[in-house]
Amino acid sequence: MEGLYVTLAIFGVIILFYFISIVEKAKKYDALDAKFRDLKWLEEREASEKARVDRELKQREKIWEEKKEREQLLLERRRQKDREAAERLFKQKSMGLPWLAEAYGQYVTLEDDWAEQALRTKKRPAIKAADEVREAKRRRRASEQKAKSTE
Repeated sequence: MEGLYVTLAIFGVIILFYFISIVEKAKKYDALDAKFRDLKWLEEREASEKARVDRELKQREKIWEEKKEREQLLLERRRQKDREAAERLFKQKSMGLPWLAEAYGQYVTLEDDWAEQALRTKKRPAIKAADEVREAKRRRRASEQKAKSTE
């Protein structure tokens, strides 16, 4: 009989340790489950934040494109007005008004100066393009002087 009690005691201790290990595993599971839920919440938050940033970026790009289109339209209108003014000046020049030709030359020079300055001071400066405008202005001046000297 004593052997039976010893066997039952050993069996009871084994069952006790088995239940203790199950309880410890359950505690670990609860802790990991809480961390998993936190992680899932963070992922959802990150996804919603990314979606918000993407929407905001698209909206800013749309605004930027609209602004660019408006500026392009204004520039085209200004160029058209300049062409019309140039045509009027050329007509008047052909009538024999040399001072008008000089005024037109000054106008063209001012226009080139404006274009160069606009390229240098815009949000993302175009230094190379501004240098090209300056070089074109220099070449035009040189050719005008050459034309005057041949008259």
